[in-house]
Amino acid sequence: MKNKIKNSLKVFFKPFLVFFVLSLLLCNWVAIDWQKVLIVSNYQFIWAYAQSIVGVSRGVDAFENTTNFIKISDLDIKAPITWSHDAAIKVLNKNLESGVLHYPSSSQPGQIGTAVILGHSAPDLWPDIRYDKVFNEIDNLKTGDQIVIYWGGFHYFYQVNEKFFPAKGEKVINNQTNNSELILITCWPQGNPNGRLAIRASLIQ
Repeated sequence: MKNKIKNSLKVFFKPFLVFFVLSLLLCNWVAIDWQKVLIVSNYQFIWAYAQSIVGVSRGVDAFENTTNFIKISDLDIKAPITWSHDAAIKVLNKNLESGVLHYPSSSQPGQIGTAVILGHSAPDLWPDIRYDKVFNEIDNLKTGDQIVIYWGGFHYFYQVNEKFFPAKGEKVINNQTNNSELILITCWPQGNPNGRLAIRASLIQ
């Protein structure tokens, strides 16, 4: 008898859930910002929000146990710098869960050449978990602002030179430079995987 009741409830629940979701969408069709919904769906919002409810948060332990990190005092940004020899997208995305990422094949911070640091940005509705919003505010950086990179036991001070918007896949590494420069890159507008925002800075100390 109990099994029959459970089976009946299961059969009833699915169409009820579909009806409820459709009703909610129809009642709020005009008020919904569909652009944001589409962007958020790209980030698997439901899965991430469920994680935030059960207490998954930024990788605090990862930060405390690393000697490599980035600090931007003007934006209250402080995050571990992860790294990988593998440039496969799946590997990079996995590393970005634990902080920002030093892009493979780019120069080491403090050395001659271009060091590239990648970091996530996300829409306003996105829950503040892991480091998904770590570079949300870098568009507010101005010429002359300072970025500090702690790397291999040393700290390097960079000064912001410019903000630019490279095309997706566009090469930004300058192999011909005789200087040490840093480029921060994130998706733009926030969370949109089709655009990029980049900040270029030069080593001053």
